[in-house]
Amino acid sequence: QFHQDHPFNQLRVYVTYDLLNTVGAFEPGETIAPRIATEAELGLVHTGDYIKAVQLAGAGKLPAAESENYGLGTEDTPVFAGMHE
Repeated sequence: QFHQDHPFNQLRVYVTYDLLNTVGAFEPGETIAPRIATEAELGLVHTGDYIKAVQLAGAGKLPAAESENYGLGTEDTPVFAGMHE
């Protein structure tokens, strides 16, 4: 899970959305529900090696030394169960 001050903290997302919605920043039908990206979509912005590393890290199967090669396990990108999902 991301730490409280991390930009990806879900509370920040909810508060930002609520503020934008309150001030009328969205037109009706302008927002859509999120969905899980496909492997092909992830591959448009990440290498296959990185995607596999995230999958393994989230399953607790990526050694710490290898995590560091991908920038995983840091304060900015902590490793947590199910992080690939």
